[in-house]
Amino acid sequence: MTRIQKGVTLALVTSILYGLMPFFSVPLQAEGVNHLSNLSILFYRNLLGSLPLALIMLWKRISFRISLPELITLIVLAGFSDGAALFQIEGYPPLLPTGIASTIHFLYPVFTALIMMIFYKERCSRPTLVALFMAVSGVALLSWPTGDVSVKILGIVFELLSAICFALYIVRLNHSRVSRMDGTKLTFYIIFIGSLLFAGEGLRTNDLQPLTTPFQWEYIFVLGIVCTAIVNLLIVISTRLIGSTIASMLGALEPLTAVIVGLLFMGESLTLTISIGILLVLSSVLLILHASKKTS
Repeated sequence: MTRIQKGVTLALVTSILYGLMPFFSVPLQAEGVNHLSNLSILFYRNLLGSLPLALIMLWKRISFRISLPELITLIVLAGFSDGAALFQIEGYPPLLPTGIASTIHFLYPVFTALIMMIFYKERCSRPTLVALFMAVSGVALLSWPTGDVSVKILGIVFELLSAICFALYIVRLNHSRVSRMDGTKLTFYIIFIGSLLFAGEGLRTNDLQPLTTPFQWEYIFVLGIVCTAIVNLLIVISTRLIGSTIASMLGALEPLTAVIVGLLFMGESLTLTISIGILLVLSSVLLILHASKKTS
């Protein structure tokens, strides 16, 4: 397997695993004895996700030592990553329907490509641009709600900020003073610093809740290990292998996975619009795979 093929494979696995997040987060967000605030979920999954990475570092004898300039860069990266999550949450109901919020957030591959072209002089091939258009269109069809919806400008602003933050995070992973740092070490610090940022925000807003039921512990465990530690480590590795633009575009499988989970386990219906969206997303992924084979 070539470097590019390995990167594409890891990016696809990342998107699928991240797309499973609603299956474990939505039950925690629902009202009832297992309810947790969004900030609590983000704090616990980041804190728990950092623990196995720290153990791997100890096992591999990877030094935890970092310089002050590296710490500043890591805080900025964590800020971009966590800012994307916070702005995405703030854009959810009542400001925006979840589907529209997800669609706007998925503009991050477009912002990633623009940042790479404008500031890093990266050239996007025609197949890449076509795949980008197909991926964004497919996600819009998968996520856009039907019927009358209430849309507020502030919600759109929050989701655009979320997309821009995540695009900056993906880009800076490859273009900063920590881009050559060991992947496990880099991921650990980004997640751990993120948990501190969420803890601070939770304490400021008095929005942190304790884990009180086995159900909460089980779902937070999966979110922390699979959807945070593994996913973020694979993002770092795949972005280094195939670049920020392609890695972000392959994120189209995230909403697709979420839709499939909804169809299989949450009783959602398969409509013509969703079917076309699935076809567009899968076609964009196949186009990227074909282009990567040519490149390799």
